Amino acid sequence: MSNAKEKKRAKKMKNQPTSVIFPSDSGPSHREIWRQNGGEGTHQRRKQESRSETSRGFSHQSTSHGLPKYLTVSPFVRARAAEIKAMLKAVTQKSSNSLVFQSLPRHMRRRAMSHNIKRLPRRLRELARAEAEKPEHQKKELPKSKCRKARRRHINLVAEFNRRQKKNIWLETHIWHAKRFHMVKKWGYCLGDKPTTKCYRACYRAMANHCLLQDLSYYCCLELIGKEEELLAALAQMCNVDTGPTFAAISCLGGRRQGALMLYRKNQYPDGALGPITFIWKPRNETDSASASRQLWIWTHPVFKQDILAELKAVCHCSEPLEPCNPKPVVTLSQEGNKMDVAEKVGQKRKRNDDSEMVVPVKKILGDGTRDPHQPYSWISQITGIVIRDLTMEILRYRLIGPLSHCVLTEALKAASVHPDLNSLRSKLLVPGSYLDLGPQESKIPILLVQQPGKIAGEDRPGWGSGWDILLPKGWGMAFWLPLIYRGARVGGLQEGLKHSLYKRTPHVPNDYPDCPAGVQFAREVERDLLEKFKRRPPAKRANYIKHGTLAPFFCPWEKLTLDWKSQNEASQKDEDSSVLSSEVSAAEGEAACGPSPGVFVPGSPMIGQLRKEMDASSQDITQVENVTDMTDLCEKDEATSNFAFCVLRSRKLLRQVSAWCQPTHVKAQKIRRRASKLDEQELTEEALLPVVQCYPRALVWVCLTLLKRGSPELHATICIPSKGDLLQLSKDKNFCGPQEPKHSDVFKKMVLKQKEMTKREKTGKAAQNITSSPMNVTPTEQEDLTLGLWPEPLPDVTSHCSRVLLGFVAQGDFSLAFGCGEALGFVSLTGLLRMLLDQPEDQKRLVLLRNPASLQYRFARLTVEV
Repeated sequence: MSNAKEKKRAKKMKNQPTSVIFPSDSGPSHREIWRQNGGEGTHQRRKQESRSETSRGFSHQSTSHGLPKYLTVSPFVRARAAEIKAMLKAVTQKSSNSLVFQSLPRHMRRRAMSHNIKRLPRRLRELARAEAEKPEHQKKELPKSKCRKARRRHINLVAEFNRRQKKNIWLETHIWHAKRFHMVKKWGYCLGDKPTTKCYRACYRAMANHCLLQDLSYYCCLELIGKEEELLAALAQMCNVDTGPTFAAISCLGGRRQGALMLYRKNQYPDGALGPITFIWKPRNETDSASASRQLWIWTHPVFKQDILAELKAVCHCSEPLEPCNPKPVVTLSQEGNKMDVAEKVGQKRKRNDDSEMVVPVKKILGDGTRDPHQPYSWISQITGIVIRDLTMEILRYRLIGPLSHCVLTEALKAASVHPDLNSLRSKLLVPGSYLDLGPQESKIPILLVQQPGKIAGEDRPGWGSGWDILLPKGWGMAFWLPLIYRGARVGGLQEGLKHSLYKRTPHVPNDYPDCPAGVQFAREVERDLLEKFKRRPPAKRANYIKHGTLAPFFCPWEKLTLDWKSQNEASQKDEDSSVLSSEVSAAEGEAACGPSPGVFVPGSPMIGQLRKEMDASSQDITQVENVTDMTDLCEKDEATSNFAFCVLRSRKLLRQVSAWCQPTHVKAQKIRRRASKLDEQELTEEALLPVVQCYPRALVWVCLTLLKRGSPELHATICIPSKGDLLQLSKDKNFCGPQEPKHSDVFKKMVLKQKEMTKREKTGKAAQNITSSPMNVTPTEQEDLTLGLWPEPLPDVTSHCSRVLLGFVAQGDFSLAFGCGEALGFVSLTGLLRMLLDQPEDQKRLVLLRNPASLQYRFARLTVEV
């Protein structure tokens, strides 16, 4: 029998009853006892007896040996009942998935048997009728959907679109984007991620040489109305002058400039960061007095909105809702169908009544992606009189990027009229096709233009990426969107915005704000997505990050990084203190004879506080001590709060000082140093670093990295400090791209394999065996979460895990079309950066090593801090 026939027979016989063997209670027969006792009978004798018994027939054998001497009724009946039950089950249960008419021979089958039972033989009609009554064979009632022509009517389209944007709000340009972009659902909106066409380089050329258009209408707008003094007093608690101009800046207070700053929780600077914002004051009128009410617009990203709004309400004491929000329900297709009177008689056409009941539904946007439509959108303070309103989706925002954005904007904003006599007015022009000036008859739409300065940090490519922001009233989105495109603007999505910030070397929202709650939440989402993508691949096709020496390939452990550098710095200071104490004891006599020198500074000494007081009071200190005093005054802050969590360094004066320390020694750097000397900035010494490290023990610094040779940095790549041997080899060989990380051993591989065996045994029903203790002493709860190739929690010391000391991580990285080489942006530890700059030679300062998570190759890069 062939293999196919065997499978077919096994499929048919799988539901047939098996033989139920009932054990006999009569015990062994006389012949069996005689054979067991070693009676007469060899192998040949037994063979002959079996042949003779077979030849005598089955009846003689059963009568001589098969029948028991006595019979117990109850076990015998139970055995027969089991056989009958199995037989009935086999009769009622089909042996295949075929229908009744399919069990007939092929020459007896008819096509009508599938729906007409009377075409079956009489013996099969009852079975077919019972089979047709089963729910799985019933015909499914199709939904009563309208035809395509009816669904494409404007009244039904708008109702369907309103229904589809209940969870994720659509922008006014959503349908235009949905036909040309890959759409993603983020932050409560449906946004265009990237175009469906190949236009990566075209978008770069547009933002560098022409014009790139982006729809930023999903940004949230918060309006504050109140007296200027009350507003400034309340908002001053959420910002600091150390980070730059605040709400009270003279250039912004008049309403002619847009300001940008970082908001913090009430009086918690530099900790408790909430997120970046931009703000615009409404200009004063000439007739307004100094105590008149002012209006302030604050723009922020949707991920930061809830935290900023809650803090604003707490600072301004706005807890009472001004107006309750009772939105009208969205009209759906089913409700529209109930309203329509449709004649259901056969032969009659459906007619639509155009009475007052049948009104075309208006396109509704209930709330926004960050607010429930039933929640209030305005609050008032009974103490200060300040009113806070949520104007999200009430003001549209378009951004034009590129050197020709003003030309596109000028051409698109030419006045256009919708007057019915427009063509007749054009026909009266002396020169056909010339510009038609309508004068007072022109249609006027209130808009606001905000100029974006572009790249302002650093000294290379100043002003790159500049453009204009257009603020429009709600409902006029497509009326401005299409003219801007027809004037030659290329449209970009979220990915193009990310590349724009990479080329500008500015932090991208919300990826590059790790000290904000929204940034932490975004990092967790990215980690979850990358981990799911990693687990979807077969184990043989995954990268083993343990062997590559990568502790965190899917996230950046900023807490662990800053904590390790802080502990290393404290340990080194303790060692220096012990050495200083021993030297003081040995040199006590010499000091008593000669006296202390006024200009000597001992780093890490416990007498720093007393020395600072003496430096403030003394007027005969040397210049080095005065510089230390200036830096100490600059770093005055609450040190107790900075010890609990890390923060990002945003003090402009300190960043300018760190940036000057990172500058090279060539001619261009000499100009910078002359300018730094005018600003009373210090030289890079151990004494100058000590107060900075003490005031900011767990701070991160935003840095820019440019690769010296080939290579393209990736997300979550590690930034390491090169050793002296690496720098020496680079000075000898200019083509040396970088060292290699030795391959690590996977100490968790055996544990993962044992865990898989244990899971298989549990699935098959076998008893699970306890896993023996491993050399890493991992608990059983941690063993359940082991993944092949990933280091489990908790992580070891991240700074000294590899052969090169870890300094930070990359937040953005790719090949830069602007520079023609690999570029990366990221954060490094302030303590580690200052230690590295202090130890490196002057001609090889600010050189670091970059290594991608799935690679062993280090590559040299140059680090800069742009302010």
